[in-house]
This record gives sequence, structure tokens and C-alpha cells, in this order.
Amino acid sequence: LTLVDLVHPDDLPALERVNRKAAAGSRPVGEVRVRSADGSYRWVEITKQPAEVPAGGLLGESDVASTHSGIGSWRDIHAERQAKTELKFMATHDAMTNLVNRRELLRLMTEAMATQPRRAGGVVVLFIDLDELKTINDSLGHAAGDKVIQATANRISTTVRGDDIVARIGGDEFVVVLRQVHSIAPAQRVSSAIHTKMREAIMVDNTQVRATVSIGIAEARPGQNLEDLLQQADSALYRAKGAGRGRTEVFT
Repeated sequence: LTLVDLVHPDDLPALERVNRKAAAGSRPVGEVRVRSADGSYRWVEITKQPAEVPAGGLLGESDVASTHSGIGSWRDIHAERQAKTELKFMATHDAMTNLVNRRELLRLMTEAMATQPRRAGGVVVLFIDLDELKTINDSLGHAAGDKVIQATANRISTTVRGDDIVARIGGDEFVVVLRQVHSIAPAQRVSSAIHTKMREAIMVDNTQVRATVSIGIAEARPGQNLEDLLQQADSALYRAKGAGRGRTEVFT
């Protein structure tokens, strides 16, 4: 096997960039995944320098490996990469549901709304609130309430498309952002699907719990302020709650 055979296919361009820079006389540093003996891939850091040396040798954390472009030292950084990935995930996601948190939601929405005029479709927001969470907490305990929140998050997530945004922004509040949609109609279909899923009982420690959600929908206008859009969806949500809960209202 050559080094190219061991590097993950997706990382071959990164390896090639390192090789080109080394061939040009610099001392580049890059990160690639390398296949280990058990078939799994581990992240390594490669540092190369120009040199013409015979190919061969074993690949390990401190081994030296060579290619046509020079000689390279490889360092195992898999644990470091995993730690960084976990820290980034914790900073941008809700710990209970693994959904995007409020801070990351605002960042993603800012990006979506900034590109909205240049896209084929627009942005529509669903503001979702779990009805009667306090009653569930009071009757079954907060642990049961947490499980209902998690089940609700899962049902919402499995209803939307993969490129849409789902966030938990408060105790019982969720936001769904539909991107590249041409009207309110797709949001209403998503809302209807969520209501349908929420009609199914949630099992909490052998107890069937019935929970509903209220949903407010608002469609972004080109150049609209982000907070203004969220406020509109929130206003529609409270109309839904005032009209009897377990229903959807659209901001007009």
C-alpha cells in the first residue's frame, strides 16, 4: 500500500495541496484521515518538507513517511479533533434535545435571510410551543416533562426536510425555519404533519402522555429584520393558544 491508499478519499485533495506546497519549497501542514489496521479512519496532522527520499516505512504517530514531493512527519490528532468537535457541538446545540440552540438559530437565520433575495424561494418561520408542559411537570414530575420535550423535538425534526432548521430556544419553545419555499403552503403542510404526530401518545415510564403544540407561522419579506420576523411568528403562536391550543395560526 502507498500513502495515497491509506488516506480517506475525501481528504486526497488536502493531501495533494500539502504535496504541491512542499514541492514548491515550503513546509506545509495539513490534516487528513488515515485508515488504521482495524479499518477505521483517524485524523493525523502531516508536516512536509522538500526532500527526495525513498518511499516506504510504517505509518504511525511519530513515523516518518515519504512521497514524491518530500518527507513528511505524521502526528495522531484524532482525540484533539474529537474534543474540538464535541465542544463546538455543545456551544451550538441544546443539551437535552441536540437541536440547534437560540444563538446558533439566530446565526443560521441571519445567513438564510441575507441570501433570500438571491434564492428561488423565501424563508418561512414556525414558532412552536408545547401546550400544558406545566401540567405534565406538576402531575408526573420534571423528568417526565423532559422526556415529553425530547419526544416533541424528535417528532418535529422528523417532519421537516434535511436542510431546514429546527431549534429549541426555551423550555417548551421550538422554532422551525423552512428555506427556499415559495409560499405559506409548505409551512402549513409541515404544521399539519406535526399536529398529526403529536396526536400519538408519548410513553413516559409506562404511562401514556397526551400532548399538543400550538404553532404560529410567519413568512419573511425581503430585507426584513430578523427579530421582527420572529416576533410575527410569536404573535401568531399566541393567537393559536388563545383560540384553543393544539392549532396553527398564520401571521397576517
